[in-house]
Amino acid sequence: MEHPPEFVPGAIEERLEALPLAVFLVTLLALVVRLFGLGHQSFWVDEYLTLFQGSVPGHSLLEQFLDDYHSPLPMVVVALLGRISTSEALLRLPGALLGAFTVPLLFVWVRRWLGGAFGERVGLVAALLLALHPLHLYHSHEPVSYTHLRAHETVLDLV
Repeated sequence: MEHPPEFVPGAIEERLEALPLAVFLVTLLALVVRLFGLGHQSFWVDEYLTLFQGSVPGHSLLEQFLDDYHSPLPMVVVALLGRISTSEALLRLPGALLGAFTVPLLFVWVRRWLGGAFGERVGLVAALLLALHPLHLYHSHEPVSYTHLRAHETVLDLV
C-alpha cells in the first residue's frame, strides 16, 4: 500500500531541508538580476535631487533628515555614500540589496499567513514572482525611497 507523499517516512524532513535552499536560491536570483546593469543608466532628475539633498550648503545632514517629508533614510544613505563616490552603481547598491532582501521577507510573511506546506509552496512562488517582477526590479535600481518603503512595509507586516 502506497502512502501519500506527505506521509512517506522522511518526506517532511526532506522538504524541510530543501526549503531553505530553495529560498536561498530565489534570493540569490533576485540579487543577481538586481545587480545586473546597476550602473548602466545615468541618474534621473529625482535621483540627482536625492544625491545632492544631503549636501545642501548651510544645512547639516541631520537638519535635512528631520525636514524631509519623503522617506529620509534613502537620502541619508545616498548622501553618505555620495561622499565616497558618485558612481551610479554604488549609489543604487542599497536599493538593489534591499530589493533582494525583500524577497525572503515576503516568503516568511506568506508562510506565516497561510501556514503549513501550502503556505511554504505559495510563499516560494510569491518570492519567485517578486524576485522577477519588472516594476520591483526597476525600483530596485533607483536610489530613492521606493525600495526602502517596500522593505520596511514587509518587515512591519511581519511584526
